[in-house]
Amino acid sequence: MIENATGFLLTTAEAQHNIKVYLGDNQSAGDRPPASPLLADSHAGLAPAVIGCGECDPLRDEGLAYADALTAAGVPVRKHVFPGLIHGFINFDTKSAAVNAAVTTMFTELGEFLNGA
Repeated sequence: MIENATGFLLTTAEAQHNIKVYLGDNQSAGDRPPASPLLADSHAGLAPAVIGCGECDPLRDEGLAYADALTAAGVPVRKHVFPGLIHGFINFDTKSAAVNAAVTTMFTELGEFLNGA
């Protein structure tokens, strides 16, 4: 949230505002699951996950920490940091070859998990 605080579409200030709006009158809910799945007591038994973070996303490190927590719990995870990409990059797959490649990678891996590979 510091390294990519500004300049990459989503800012840290906007992310923090969105979190406050999401939590509404129950701001303390952000200190526990389900609002903060990283804080769960256990991640064991969760479904396999494909986690792709944009290098320039202010929420990148939280996504990577969640992937690491799943991995530590024995959950199959495919984790990626896509160079130069921003938060919400998945919405731009028809506008950028780099995004299209990232989306193709993630969807291919998700398909492999769904097919038991």
